Amino acid sequence: MFSGNWKEADGRLTISPDINPDSFIFLLRYAAGEKKQELDDESVWTVLQVADMYQVEALIEACFRFLLVGHGRCDEARHLCVVLELTHRLHRPTWRRRCLRLISTRKAAKVLGSKSCLKELCRECMLALVQAEDMHVDDEVLVLKAVWTWAMQACRKNRQVKVRRSELRESAGDLVYHVRYLSIPRRQLTNLLRFDAGPCLLTG
Repeated sequence: MFSGNWKEADGRLTISPDINPDSFIFLLRYAAGEKKQELDDESVWTVLQVADMYQVEALIEACFRFLLVGHGRCDEARHLCVVLELTHRLHRPTWRRRCLRLISTRKAAKVLGSKSCLKELCRECMLALVQAEDMHVDDEVLVLKAVWTWAMQACRKNRQVKVRRSELRESAGDLVYHVRYLSIPRRQLTNLLRFDAGPCLLTG
């Protein structure tokens, strides 16, 4: 388990510089049975990184539990988006479902209405949120606006300063097919679906 990310220097075994030393010591103590060590808002990120690197499953679980329940920002929308992305990247489906449910049932409107939150989400996570059957939003237009805003940000990540409508629609892709259009009043929907409506829907 501890065969990687080490190097020898002057006959001594040292930790690779890309590993946080304090977090590595935390992991060693945890593996030795010191389960009562306390995570905090700052250290949990690097502890999780090291725990994932060495696949210490119990510590990974403890980190995600802390991020969703014990962290000082666990009730903030952007924090939940960051954690959702982590669960996706680290292939933790159980924690991903829990985090997605927290967002969809408690923070959906804040996430969908915030550029900074949407910026944290990859396509897969954005799609999962838009598809969530238990998502609580008062106005489905917010979902549609969020889709176009996310698509614009995705284009700009690729360094496209000026985004064409065709590029914006390609970026949005199948996200637009999961908006619940029938819950939007007909007249409002007609205006929203005009040929040039997409760019006008951008959040913020």
